Amino acid sequence: PHPLCQQPAPPETNPLSVHDALPIFDWTAEGDDGTVDRPFGERPLGYVVYTAGGLMITTISRRDRVPIGGDLLSAPVGAQASSFSTFIAYSGAFRVEGEDVVHRVEMSMYPDWIGGEQRRHVELHRSGARLTLSTDPLPAGGRTLRHRLDWERVGG
Repeated sequence: PHPLCQQPAPPETNPLSVHDALPIFDWTAEGDDGTVDRPFGERPLGYVVYTAGGLMITTISRRDRVPIGGDLLSAPVGAQASSFSTFIAYSGAFRVEGEDVVHRVEMSMYPDWIGGEQRRHVELHRSGARLTLSTDPLPAGGRTLRHRLDWERVGG
């Protein structure tokens, strides 16, 4: 296993033993007031990958991202900010704790997550073709939101 992965569950008991890339199907964020938002719009793009060695990788983006139009490092600050706000990526070790998966973030587009952990509640649907990861309520943009990300195997 990955050196940072602490006691991975055996494959037969690990709900994340599907060691391939699952494309994102939907991402919703429900507020305490019952409103539901889609942070990256309808039909975001992205993948989550869990490896047998204990590594996870995820990338998610809006489908309608605007090209920067040149070199990323010399692009206007506004174009860079737009690019940053429509894409998320992080990776690191993972471990399964009961019905949760804990991502130990080693690399992230959002530097504040590096060295920390991201806990997700896991629901693996009966067919195994769909994986739902959800959060506890989190502060975001002056609101408290519970995020739900559905990942579904193509052809599942």
